[in-house]
Amino acid sequence: MEDIASLDGITQGSVSIGTLPYTRTYLTPRAINRLLKTHPQLNVSTQEGPYAALQASLRSGDLDVIVGAVRIPAPGSDIVTETLIEDRLAVIARKNHPLTKRRKISFHDLQDLEWVLPAKETPSRQLFDDTFRKHNMETPKQAVETSSQSMVRGLLLDSDRVALLSEHQIYYDRKAGLLEVLPVELEETYRPIGITLRALTQPSPAASLFLNELRLVAKELRH
Repeated sequence: MEDIASLDGITQGSVSIGTLPYTRTYLTPRAINRLLKTHPQLNVSTQEGPYAALQASLRSGDLDVIVGAVRIPAPGSDIVTETLIEDRLAVIARKNHPLTKRRKISFHDLQDLEWVLPAKETPSRQLFDDTFRKHNMETPKQAVETSSQSMVRGLLLDSDRVALLSEHQIYYDRKAGLLEVLPVELEETYRPIGITLRALTQPSPAASLFLNELRLVAKELRH
């Protein structure tokens, strides 16, 4: 019925979006706001969770799209991915953390810090572990593992822990003066951020409008 209505120039319906941690702070919210500014009649819902659960919901049709770090190659012939931006990881700490007073931090200074990290099976954690091994360093033996942005924020603000995140994930916390990016380069931690879709179905008119807004926001981020 939504497709039929769109033939008369009336876009109706809903968009169900699966979100991975990177995109929940800036990329997806901004695209949703822009979508609803021009099409306020649409209904938008998001689902958060691990990639495997979101992928199952996408395959079953409960989700229209997954937005976040894409898996390359795509996990099956029924799934397609599109990279929107390349993002690099950073070391994040609270404002006034002892290390924020230093102009430069060597990678080996990270060895003995207390960490908040993504789960071991995530692409960002694998990049982190690979980088440590390339520097002949042991990965942190004790770390809090979480994908919850609010949990990460609470852990950092109340301690000297540091976290592995993208700068985009702390966009508003940084503007508010709560969190900072430490001056250390995490080389070779770039990862593709984009969309994951079903290969054999065409997105609904409402989902297509959201994807267009998402691509525009990603283009602005690239510049």
